[in-house]
Amino acid sequence: VGKTTFKKNIMMLKAAERVIRAQGADMVVVALPYRIFFDSSYYKYYSKSGQVFPAQDYLWHELGPLCEMLELNCFNTFDDLKTDKPDRNSFRADGHYNERGADSVSRSIFRQAF
Repeated sequence: VGKTTFKKNIMMLKAAERVIRAQGADMVVVALPYRIFFDSSYYKYYSKSGQVFPAQDYLWHELGPLCEMLELNCFNTFDDLKTDKPDRNSFRADGHYNERGADSVSRSIFRQAF
């Protein structure tokens, strides 16, 4: 990930939010972390024990301050996905959320929205 990737992406989302608000609607940005972050066994390996990615919740580490700075309504699903049990919330073959992971995400969004 490039040094400006998160900032560029969030600036596009801020522009989209302006258009959406002008239409009378609200927008929420939902952070959906990949398993190398929420699954502790993958994080330990891929981050080289925190040397490559300074925070296990790396997506929010980058996204959270930008959401706050730009006053975007952002939800973080990391805590609801975090696990020490390998492949608990994702398919081993490709890393996509499995049924349990998808359920955790939907519950997280609901909890944060209401």
